[in-house]
Amino acid sequence: MLIVQFITIVTERAIYLRKALIYKICFHFISVLGIHIWMFFLVPYITSHSFGETAPVLFYLIKCLHMLLSAYQIRCGYPKRILGNVFTKGYSLANYIAFKIYMEIPFLYILRTMLDWVCIDTTLTVMEWIKMEDIFQSVFIVRCYRQMDTDFPVLRGEPKALYSKLLIGGTIILILIALIWSPLFLFALVGTVGKPNIPQKADIAVKINHYEPIYVSQSNSDILQFSNSDLQKLTNRIILDNYASDSMMLYDAVDVTAIKFYENSISLWNMPPPDKERLLHDLSNGAKLDIHLTLTLKCNLTPEAVIYETTYTLTENKVHTRDKLIRLMSADFSNEKVIVPNILPKFITVQRQQANAKFIKDYDGRQHIRLDG
Repeated sequence: MLIVQFITIVTERAIYLRKALIYKICFHFISVLGIHIWMFFLVPYITSHSFGETAPVLFYLIKCLHMLLSAYQIRCGYPKRILGNVFTKGYSLANYIAFKIYMEIPFLYILRTMLDWVCIDTTLTVMEWIKMEDIFQSVFIVRCYRQMDTDFPVLRGEPKALYSKLLIGGTIILILIALIWSPLFLFALVGTVGKPNIPQKADIAVKINHYEPIYVSQSNSDILQFSNSDLQKLTNRIILDNYASDSMMLYDAVDVTAIKFYENSISLWNMPPPDKERLLHDLSNGAKLDIHLTLTLKCNLTPEAVIYETTYTLTENKVHTRDKLIRLMSADFSNEKVIVPNILPKFITVQRQQANAKFIKDYDGRQHIRLDG
């Protein structure tokens, strides 16, 4: 539709320059018929909705105004001489600003110049025509400067007032800063906001120091997409925690998934007897041990896997946890349960462009994983 509008504008300009009133009448009837067929028949047929539900009514009203002005132009006829630019009819500050904005629009000036040369009878070559337009542009700007000197007289040699410099120069600086940073901001916004980066596969592993993993699990089909009701229930549960509720308000239901890991490991803990004895010895003697949790997420928008590792350190003073781990490794206490705090949160934010994960504190203040014998 945008291409059709652009072709329509160029065609009307060419007819105007040629002063071809018959072509203008034919083009006007084709435009009126085409816009009504498009708005009242094709758009409802494609969208399966009536005109007022999906079609832009404001666009139709603007087109109606354009068709009214076009009909009035046909009635009055074209002027006998078509020269200059609508912005160059005067030399005031408003004409100067409007002309400069027109000149800064990419390709508009050269497009109009080429269209004028093609449609107007002239003996000039294309380069001579462009040179003539440049001369006219320079003369017009100089006339505007002279008019501004008359409208706003300033004594020669008198420095410019500070408020004038801040008003004019400060505005230009702000516009330039906006033009420089707006593309970067838009690119950064597109890189972080858009399609949901939903996990497709999740792996988790827990091990003590360098020994074989105690717990290994995978989740593929157990990744559940949140619905609006699920998100509302979750928000209601964490409403009292300002940090957690503020974090959840940044996302919609399509951005949130629930990953379920089974409590039983998919692999046996095949630790060799010498390693088991060494681990029991370290636990009994209060040696420093690290419980590592590795979470691997494969998302649909992230080319590489997102890996996050967190560690819980068993120091000498954590006797209660050590005793439970010792009993867990014993055959007589195989049903012992060990709670490892501050290692596995319930809320995880996966960033798209970086291979890491940001952990959000659990709404009830506890972050733990349970090891069952």
